[in-house]
Amino acid sequence: MNIDARYRAQTDIPMKLRFTQITALLLAPLNALHPAEPFPQPSDDLISGRPAGPWRRLFLDATVVEEQQGVRRVFHAVEKHPASPVLVKDKAWEGAGPYINGTVMWDGGKLRMWYHHQNPEGTWNSYAESRDGIAWTKPALGLIDYEGSRENNLFATRSLDLTEKPPKHFGQCHNASVIFQPWHPDPQRRYALYCFSYEFYVPRVAFSPDGLKWTFAPLAGGKGLFASGDVVNFFHDPYRGRYVATWKTTTSRGRAVGVATSPDGLAWTKPVEGVVMFADDLDPDATQIYGMPGFPYQGYY
Repeated sequence: MNIDARYRAQTDIPMKLRFTQITALLLAPLNALHPAEPFPQPSDDLISGRPAGPWRRLFLDATVVEEQQGVRRVFHAVEKHPASPVLVKDKAWEGAGPYINGTVMWDGGKLRMWYHHQNPEGTWNSYAESRDGIAWTKPALGLIDYEGSRENNLFATRSLDLTEKPPKHFGQCHNASVIFQPWHPDPQRRYALYCFSYEFYVPRVAFSPDGLKWTFAPLAGGKGLFASGDVVNFFHDPYRGRYVATWKTTTSRGRAVGVATSPDGLAWTKPVEGVVMFADDLDPDATQIYGMPGFPYQGYY
């Protein structure tokens, strides 16, 4: 293994490696696709990796490989779980049915899902839990009144607690990105929820002590976190200690993506005002980049 330190210094991305032989290849057993027991909660190191490494490599492409001999990369088709779909519409308030324009994360020994759905009154959000990612429950949260009852799993749905007097019948959140931030000194801000607000047509943020009861940060002068189209995605970057957002913009080819960053999740700047990911003349004519959620994994995004 030969490490090119100059490459790493110049690009500030994980170092390239030179492999002349492979001694072992570890693959998950096939029965891991259908576990009899709930999955153990993975550590943060297993997913994002430590901020300064060392990091594992999936070798999905040759980005980290400088040279290879006597080895080839083989791809296999994804296998859908036979129980799919694992989350279906079974509640009256779920409208057209759930779709994950939201967040799923391991937390407290279980998977937590903040999901999205459309109904005749607007863009709504609900919550579900699972021990294995296959069997999901929708607990009654008691937060939102729906047709005279709070026995539902709705959250951040109607604008019942905002002081800005927004229009009625719109959900507070489109694309709910939930970030667990145990490092925050305020226990009321252990969780942050970023989304696009259709009331004000801007991205905004809410905070929660438990990931369920949310309080929106006030809008300064009616302005949002930054200018954006109605599709935004957020994550925390452990490698650089910052928050990152991808936001919807457009080019002459249609929808495209820009990037914004923040040191504290509140004050945001854009490295460039324009696009960072877009369709070009090498793509088919109809190609557009419609939303681009990302997450940190082993030194990469």
